[in-house]
Amino acid sequence: MSTYNGLFVRSFMGDTNVYPKPSKESVWKSPDIIPYGTNVCENPKETFLGNNFNKEFPKDILGGVENYVYIRGENTSGASLKGDMYLYYSDSTMLLAPTTWKPIKSTKGGDCVKFKANVNEKIVCDNTDDGIFAVKPEKPEGHPCLISRIVTASEPAPIPDLKDITDFSIFIRSEQSKGYAQRNLRYVETAKPTFTLTEQMTNPFTTPITDAYVLLTMRGVPIGSEYQMTCPGSQPGCYLEIPKTKLTQDTYTQEYSVGIHISNMPGKFSYPLYVNFWLNKNIDGRFKVTPELIAIYSSDSRAYKYGSPLNQLATANLCEEGHLLDKVTHAKRIDELALKLGIRVGSCTHIARPAQQT
Repeated sequence: MSTYNGLFVRSFMGDTNVYPKPSKESVWKSPDIIPYGTNVCENPKETFLGNNFNKEFPKDILGGVENYVYIRGENTSGASLKGDMYLYYSDSTMLLAPTTWKPIKSTKGGDCVKFKANVNEKIVCDNTDDGIFAVKPEKPEGHPCLISRIVTASEPAPIPDLKDITDFSIFIRSEQSKGYAQRNLRYVETAKPTFTLTEQMTNPFTTPITDAYVLLTMRGVPIGSEYQMTCPGSQPGCYLEIPKTKLTQDTYTQEYSVGIHISNMPGKFSYPLYVNFWLNKNIDGRFKVTPELIAIYSSDSRAYKYGSPLNQLATANLCEEGHLLDKVTHAKRIDELALKLGIRVGSCTHIARPAQQT
């Protein structure tokens, strides 16, 4: 028997880092490969580590939309450690050989997510570091699989060249699988969005943006339709997420707006902002969706005199941490905004004409 001296990602809950893997245990249910759903986790360290390190997150993979995936692990090397996390996706198959694996890029566009871990430290990939992973299955499957691969200088975890089923049988339980873990998933076929609007959310400056709002305004969206906003770079202070939400009011006679406060968009932040729609009936020429970035200024700012009252934000529903504010908190935010002015620093209107319906 031997152990793995690297960033250990468990193959099953209770995995004690012993190789060969116990024959009675399934190696297809890693609790450390975590599909979290279609909205980014605001605080991965708090959600997946600490007292939650031994908690499982039994999420499904949804078809036709981005699913955000996290990898966590524990440094068992006895020294400070750095390396790379890789993630692969495989369509439903009973023999999960490397020839079926499809590499998944990180949300920052890289082939892997780089990591650092102190001795015995438990870590999880995080948007405030090198990114997370996003997978968008297009093909209906019964049980797709995610495969993690951890690469360090001392444990390079080479992709094996398997010639036959005997090679595969040895690989999945022997020392050859050090640095690897797998997780079978349940694929749920969902209605694909009617369409998705995309804008690039960018802070081109080196200094952070510490007081601003993203305001999403909709007109002509049929009542009962659903909408969602998500950004793969979402993180604390810049959590640009609205969960899939049913529209319960008429937007033909009055526009409907949702505002999200930004208190810390890092310098050089640059990620796509996706607005998904699931329309329940045909649209017409009144359909219009406008995402805007509004910078907020107090009276002591040199930009204050160029601003205007925040009337549209005052009538909008305000969203924090992926949830609409309750009435009391909302009123408090509006009172705070009444003392400030705003400048629209970015705006783009999307119009979908009837000929574009699906």
